[in-house]
Amino acid sequence: MNDVGIGMSIRSQFRCWGLLGLVSLVSLAGCGGADESFSTAKVSGKVMLDGKPVEGGDLIFAPIAADKDKKPGKSGVASVGMDGTYVVSTYAKGDGAVVGKHKVTFNPSTAGAPPVVDPSAAHVEARVNPYAGVEPKQSEVTVVKGTNTIDIELVKATAPANTPPAN
Repeated sequence: MNDVGIGMSIRSQFRCWGLLGLVSLVSLAGCGGADESFSTAKVSGKVMLDGKPVEGGDLIFAPIAADKDKKPGKSGVASVGMDGTYVVSTYAKGDGAVVGKHKVTFNPSTAGAPPVVDPSAAHVEARVNPYAGVEPKQSEVTVVKGTNTIDIELVKATAPANTPPAN
């Protein structure tokens, strides 16, 4: 064999191995590790506290498994607008929440909290959030197929039974 023949053979082997490696990577990328998709339904509504719209914060719709042996699905999240409205997203923007029962939690935003100056400490500001210590009155909701309008009423959080009273 001459040098040209050997060079072509080595190049062909590299191409073959490279192609085999690429096919292997593509095959592995499609196997396992993918997030299971559950059926979703559109969910929107308004968040209120003392009859007024809540200005900001986040809601989490965490699915509750109907059967202990089954996965409940992915949680949906929603940002609460300055007018109290929200739209839940789970897999894509505005697609809703997984169909079924959910535990709903509210996380207040500190963005709109007014600064309060402590007179005893010059130039120190603390943010007081008017929505700190509140929770949804109805902590569990059910999302059904179709379009869901679920208004969330916030109330002052109740202290756990084993917490001693404040003095």
